[in-house]
Amino acid sequence: MVNFLNPSSFLFWITTGGPIIMKAYAESVLSPILFLIGFYALLVGSKIVLAYATNKSRDFITGKTYIYTMRVLGAMLVIFALYFLNQGVQLLIK
Repeated sequence: MVNFLNPSSFLFWITTGGPIIMKAYAESVLSPILFLIGFYALLVGSKIVLAYATNKSRDFITGKTYIYTMRVLGAMLVIFALYFLNQGVQLLIK
């Protein structure tokens, strides 16, 4: 349901995918078929690889290294946020 209601796939097919298929069909009947097979193989294949990598990284996610890394990255985000907030306030003051 979420994928069906998400406008990004419709926007892709209206703006990019559709014109590619129309141009490919003008060249050959086989071209759009090969494009669709390649497109969906890579789309589904990338999701399979992501699921596999996520499954293999379970031990890393619960480890101390990951928790420490997330804390450091979180602190860096807070520092950047304060920096950008300061810049925005300085621009408003000028």
